[in-house]
Amino acid sequence: MRMRHLLSSVVLVSVTAAITSVVVSQDPPAMPDMSVLQPGENHRHFDDLVGDWKNVYTLYEQPGADPMTFEGTSSSEWVLDKHFLKTSSSYEAMGMAIEDINLGGYDNFREQYIMFYASSFGTGWSLATGTKDEDGTITWNGSQDMPHMNMRDVKYRIVEKRVDKDHFTMEFWYENDAVEGGWFKQMLIDSTRR
Repeated sequence: MRMRHLLSSVVLVSVTAAITSVVVSQDPPAMPDMSVLQPGENHRHFDDLVGDWKNVYTLYEQPGADPMTFEGTSSSEWVLDKHFLKTSSSYEAMGMAIEDINLGGYDNFREQYIMFYASSFGTGWSLATGTKDEDGTITWNGSQDMPHMNMRDVKYRIVEKRVDKDHFTMEFWYENDAVEGGWFKQMLIDSTRR
């Protein structure tokens, strides 16, 4: 019995020594680059958007239809220590008062612009990712449900162009197989600083 206990102790000490030597001989993991967690140069794209805006909306309900035009306002401010730009918009369309919220930013890790959008017009939300051209235009791509039309995962593209620091436009394009080229321009928002 003593021999079995002594043998068990020797085996346990040997295994523990072997595991310890492996663990001690390994290099400690490298510290991650923490700069990806902080706003960077690509976040500066949003600086000119901070402030109050007057928005003119031109809405095309369907291809070939006469557009509807209405006005609204929005306010944009940095939030979460300048990691995201929060934009709150309000307008009246088709007899309904509508409020929107949008968070835009840049994901340093994935190296792409990102946007979250939600509206009082529905209970859903939308995410989009974007790329910036040399002229500063961002093209956003995403998908969203349109329950009022009984449609799911409708792909969209938003082209955001800066005219100058006090004026920008956003064109909203939706995928539509019934339209030549496959994309339908549904809306234009023309925004001027108030």
